[in-house]
Amino acid sequence: MAKLDLSKYKGFFFDLDGTLIDSAGVWNNADVELVNTYGTNNKAYLFADKERFFKEYKGNDLYLGWAQFLVDTYKMTGITAKQAQEWQVKFGTDFLRNIEYRIGADKLLISLKKNGAKIALVTLASDIVINTIKIENRKIKNSASFNNIFDEIITAKMITHRKPNPECFIKAMKLLKLKPKECLVFEDDLIGAMAAKNADMDVCIIYDKTSDENREKLIELTPYHINSFNDLLDN
Repeated sequence: MAKLDLSKYKGFFFDLDGTLIDSAGVWNNADVELVNTYGTNNKAYLFADKERFFKEYKGNDLYLGWAQFLVDTYKMTGITAKQAQEWQVKFGTDFLRNIEYRIGADKLLISLKKNGAKIALVTLASDIVINTIKIENRKIKNSASFNNIFDEIITAKMITHRKPNPECFIKAMKLLKLKPKECLVFEDDLIGAMAAKNADMDVCIIYDKTSDENREKLIELTPYHINSFNDLLDN
């Protein structure tokens, strides 16, 4: 893998789920619990179902659409798609109140900020998720508070086209008045990496086991890969 020189960049864009925090598994667990609680077609949950749905969905409300998909696919009774979505959000936000940054993430964010970098959080997460972490998560507030670190936060409701479309990154660049080659994106999965590359930006992939099936494609897409943010703290 190529050595990453952080001093080349003026701006750093971070994904949230799976990148700054280990939360991808939380939402998968929420799906499993939902299916097991209300479903009458309780086949094993497949992560591939979600990945495929997120790539192909064309509607306006991604998460409500996903809830409807689960209700229909697993033949849930006694619950509507809206209620299922609310159930998922409660399950997830209870966890997010206590989640911590991935190892080294807070130290890297603080270091970049001290060195004058512009930093954006670019995520498909909802405002509910972001506000839960910003307001109610004391661990993150006391280490690298979102309010102190991020110059801009791009969430799902601020964009029309989801990753791998580059709209979210282009919007963040415009707000921070940066050019693509001045920016480095941190992502953990293929869809996010493709969005960054489609915006003509460099990408560093932090390892997350949920992306193992796309590992070869990720390696082809970018030379920068790390196992932990600690790998960059001496750069």
